[in-house]
Amino acid sequence: QSTGRHTQPPWTMANRRRLDRDQSSVELNDDQTQELQALFNLLTNGKPKLDRDTLKNDLSKFGIRDARVEEMLKEADPNNDGSIDFMSFSQMMSRKMAKSVSEDDMRAAFRKFDWKKTGQIATAELAEALTSFGKPPLTTRELSEMLAVCEKDGQVNYEAFLKNMFSKEGEQ
Repeated sequence: QSTGRHTQPPWTMANRRRLDRDQSSVELNDDQTQELQALFNLLTNGKPKLDRDTLKNDLSKFGIRDARVEEMLKEADPNNDGSIDFMSFSQMMSRKMAKSVSEDDMRAAFRKFDWKKTGQIATAELAEALTSFGKPPLTTRELSEMLAVCEKDGQVNYEAFLKNMFSKEGEQ
């Protein structure tokens, strides 16, 4: 997978879609497991568990709100004791890695519809695919949000869409 990930896309539908996906996870390779262990150790100062207050404090430095931390704890704290051990932490992070979609992944998917290699896809064709075959399919509202960003004269400019979705706030 590409490392060109983002943490908070400006596009509302993308936020919802990431939350709607199933709870599957990716199998971590040794390097990923070591990186997660290093992150866990950094967050816990070497302690065996990560507590609620430490998690809130550390993640607030990255602009992650308390409500989001509570969601993470709910997901990764099976004992509901306000702390996460490394196994729960790595499982939660693995699920999050499986849910994330990179810019390169999306560009590759769009290019399957761009037979002429113009960076443009007929709006009707893309709309049909996204509302009929997506997993889950887009709603009419979600499609409208997308088209508002990147559609002009019956064509979808997928590079404009990707730029909008993956650029950090203030870069647009």
